[in-house]
Amino acid sequence: MIIELSACPHCGGVAFLSAYSTSAHKLAAYVSCEECGAHGATYDSIEQAVEAWNARVYSTSEIDSILDMYGPGKGDSDGAAC
Repeated sequence: MIIELSACPHCGGVAFLSAYSTSAHKLAAYVSCEECGAHGATYDSIEQAVEAWNARVYSTSEIDSILDMYGPGKGDSDGAAC
C-alpha cells in the first residue's frame, strides 16, 4: 500500500506517519511534520490518520500568506517560522 501524505499545513514541511501498538494491543497512528513538529490526532487506523492529516492541508498560497504574516522576524522572539 502506498501512502501519500500532504505537506504540513503549518510550514509546508515533509510529513511522516507513525504507527505503534498500544498496551491493549491495538493500533495507534498519527502523522507529524519533520520540519516544525506539528502533528495530527492519534487514530485507531493508519487510514484515519492519513485522511485527517490530508484534510487539513493549506494551499501553497495560504502557506505563503501565513509565512508572510508570522514567519521569522515577524514578532516571534526566537525567529522560528513554526
